[in-house]
Amino acid sequence: MFSISLIEDEIGFKKLCNEWNGLLADSTINSIFLTYEWLFTWWRCFKDDRRLLIIIVRKNGMLIGIAPLMVKNKVVEFIGTPFNDEADFIVKNDFSRDAAHLIIKFLMKECPFWNIINLREIPTNSSTIAILNEIARAENLLYSSSVRSISPFIKTNREWDEFLKSKGSKFRNNIKRNERLAEDMGQISYETFAGDSIADSIIKRLFDIERCSWKEKGGAPLFDNDKNREFFINIKRIFSSKGWIVAHILKLNDRDIAFQLCFDYDEKILEYTTAYDKEYSTISPGSIILKNIIKDTFDRKKREYDFLRGDEGYKKRWADESRNMWQVVISRKGVYTALNFYFNIKLRGVLNKSPILVALYDVLANRWERLKSFINIGNIIRGQGEGGFNQIDISFIMPLNSGNTVLFIGKNTYIAETLSEICKKVLIVNKNFICEPQEIPIKRESIDLIIIEDIKNLFNKSAISSQLSDLKALLKNGGYIYLFVFNKWNGGYSYNSYNKSLIRNGFKEIENYIAIPNHNNPKFILNANDKSAMKYYLSCHFERDSIYKNILFICIKLFSNIGLIKYIVPSYIISARRE
Repeated sequence: MFSISLIEDEIGFKKLCNEWNGLLADSTINSIFLTYEWLFTWWRCFKDDRRLLIIIVRKNGMLIGIAPLMVKNKVVEFIGTPFNDEADFIVKNDFSRDAAHLIIKFLMKECPFWNIINLREIPTNSSTIAILNEIARAENLLYSSSVRSISPFIKTNREWDEFLKSKGSKFRNNIKRNERLAEDMGQISYETFAGDSIADSIIKRLFDIERCSWKEKGGAPLFDNDKNREFFINIKRIFSSKGWIVAHILKLNDRDIAFQLCFDYDEKILEYTTAYDKEYSTISPGSIILKNIIKDTFDRKKREYDFLRGDEGYKKRWADESRNMWQVVISRKGVYTALNFYFNIKLRGVLNKSPILVALYDVLANRWERLKSFINIGNIIRGQGEGGFNQIDISFIMPLNSGNTVLFIGKNTYIAETLSEICKKVLIVNKNFICEPQEIPIKRESIDLIIIEDIKNLFNKSAISSQLSDLKALLKNGGYIYLFVFNKWNGGYSYNSYNKSLIRNGFKEIENYIAIPNHNNPKFILNANDKSAMKYYLSCHFERDSIYKNILFICIKLFSNIGLIKYIVPSYIISARRE
């Protein structure tokens, strides 16, 4: 029996570590760019405002499928984009079509928070391409598929001399000429580092070579910012322990002039990145080091030398064959999404045939991105929408970490359970607690964060100020309190009464958030003072499928425009910090 589930938090991602690579080894695509180590490390470095969307398929409890996805700005992509040279759903060989079909159907039906699915670098032999096409047509969605990149490769199941002979005399003479020119300039030497021998100092040498290369100005350097460097240092440490990474350095008179960073995985050598000092371009140092590495690949009886994506001229000269990597885009129908689909996908595909049109397109697209940067869409925090907060949502509005001690007062155990996954200690006081916080057996100044869910049912209106004072005594300096509040017209108290009580008790940095539709079942959380956030919510997410909702839509729009939105929403969340 098949079962399918969705993982949206880092804790759930971590729990898959023991099963992930086992499935990958028995899947239709065993790629180093789909290993747990690569994807989890990438996620930790680059997650920013992205949301995890990992879909899991099991049969009788056995893991048979993983869709390693993420979503940002309502666009679904593979985790690791654009760093991955290869990507796909990870599905067990015997269940490849069944698992892939279940994943895609789940994504279409159960994940409503996307407008576009943009999946890149899918191998040409993947069943995913055909299944996506089939389902998109059945669901009447916009669909596009095209070759995204080319990955040249050499099969190394023969002798090195035989391979060289097949390349022709001109090819061989060019290699020899470059080596002679290099020898005329001094002593040539090679260094190879693998496993634990790849110290951080070796990676720094690679950074230094790239800074002197042609990539620094006219190319696309991989080590061009702090995040990229952090990612590769972390990957180096993890891959070194598994024997998956090799660094080659070419030296001339003891000076580093070229490098190549390769992955050694599944009996293949993968050329991930290479660069050379442009001062020595006359001797083609990249060609010299490449010849040495490919020869070593033949000598070690590996299955293949893979240049990975890119159709650079030197790859075509060396390679025998190439693989096509596909991009598949699916878009929901709607004015904005349809325009985005045709402008960014369809039109770009036509323009790619003309370099002049591509340049013009890039200029216009850049102007559009700059224009959008001036449009503030506000501070919108995603909610789960069914059953309350999840870990990601709580982390957005609450300064939580694993060392926190949290006091939770309320009845929504879902929130408490989520908090317990993040923090080391969560103290829960249930709904029978009535307005005597000084009697809670907790030491003074021992709590990092207090959450009071549905405060109107727990505290007496006349005693709010004194009760907040008692709770403040439990907080550490710098600790936070969060009040989940129903609005006055919805059976609660005045919006301003809590703010005044917090100020009276010396709390600082008071923030007010609107929870829609309410704080127990939020789809969105917005800053109450951010008009643009509400406008964005109205334009993109408000369902107007009844007379009541149409009236509510008009009221929310009117009140948000005049700054009175806080008086009509059903509930809100107030946060404050103890000085």
